[in-house]
Amino acid sequence: MDIDIQLWPYLLIAAIPGFINLVAALQELDKRCRSLVFFQPSLSPGVAVWALLQISAPSILFWYTFKLGSQRPPIDATLVFEAFGLGVGFVALLNATTEVGTIPLKLKPIYSFFVEIAYDLIAKKQTRQTAFFWRSVIIKLDSCEDSDLEAGLAFAKEYFLRDISLTEDEQRAYQNRFNAIKQQGPLTETAQVESIVTLLGDVIRRDDLKLALQQFGFSPETVDELFKPQ
Repeated sequence: MDIDIQLWPYLLIAAIPGFINLVAALQELDKRCRSLVFFQPSLSPGVAVWALLQISAPSILFWYTFKLGSQRPPIDATLVFEAFGLGVGFVALLNATTEVGTIPLKLKPIYSFFVEIAYDLIAKKQTRQTAFFWRSVIIKLDSCEDSDLEAGLAFAKEYFLRDISLTEDEQRAYQNRFNAIKQQGPLTETAQVESIVTLLGDVIRRDDLKLALQQFGFSPETVDELFKPQ
């Protein structure tokens, strides 16, 4: 079906809030999937679904809110500014009620439903091998010396303290978890090792995880073996 050529400028403007929302949502995706060590966003069907939703939801909302298809308001700086504003404020607008035609519609339940479908697609591809990886790390750390665990934890602490993407509240939360690990007894206890691994999965980015494990005394060969997908 051909699209009226006069609609193209409006389609481009409607895409503005979608791409702003996508950029903002990427940080949430990164944090939520940080522990998925074999995760490759560019190759994941779940991410494709997720990205399509992040772009289309605010763009469709803008399209119907400003009646771009029927009334076609003048294309000016005000319209573009409104598009940017909706993109920035989209999360707040999820709690509002909009109308499609004469039907009032709550956006958040629909949006959340499709977001969870996207994350479920990611989980189906990543859960098994991710669980195997982290269990293998626990087993390896269980045999480490206390000094190696101390050195690795020191690196993890320095890592999250230097992570400028974290808010003060997030840094404080990680600091509390770090302190709890240090205060709960010998690091070589299995419960402590499991707490360390959970912290690593939340704090260390995938690209830096090999280096982080080497700070715990893992040899490069051991690290390479761990990173072979099962």
